[in-house]
Amino acid sequence: KRTRFDDLQDWKKGLFDIQDEGAQLASLLCDARPGMQVADICAGAGGKSLMMAAMMQNKGRILALDTVAERLERGGERLRRAGVHNVERKLVTEKWSSRPWRRKFDRVVVDAPCSGSGIWRRKVDARWQLTPERLALYQEKQSILLEKARAMVAPGGRIIYITCSLLASEGIEQIEKYLD
Repeated sequence: KRTRFDDLQDWKKGLFDIQDEGAQLASLLCDARPGMQVADICAGAGGKSLMMAAMMQNKGRILALDTVAERLERGGERLRRAGVHNVERKLVTEKWSSRPWRRKFDRVVVDAPCSGSGIWRRKVDARWQLTPERLALYQEKQSILLEKARAMVAPGGRIIYITCSLLASEGIEQIEKYLD
């Protein structure tokens, strides 16, 4: 029988959460460990932060940044339910400055806004909404976020760049441009 998971007592107690497999894998690849300082840029509803907090055993700090208050609030509900207390959620403006967090993080996760080409099989009409102008806007935002991540990562730290795009111009080409 079909049941809404948010009606289940175990879910309300924070014993489990529902998350996309890709987000879980990306979180695992971050290799966040107890005591680390982690920045989660474009944190959204906190799925990766939730997973990394578990990997860190609630020790250390995760700074979850997003430009949309509603997404951060949904993340806050998930984190509270799971008993996570090492995530600081911060609402930032579209043109936020990375200066306060310069060279402070062992891991900087950038889940960059993108064309979404990787999920076109689920959202078939989305491919018709992508224009060259919109793609160029995504690419500019991705580049800006990578620069912010560069400023925030501590020496010896890692930047983890994530998109759900299959387009080289939003993935490997962005990384090559960044490395240049």
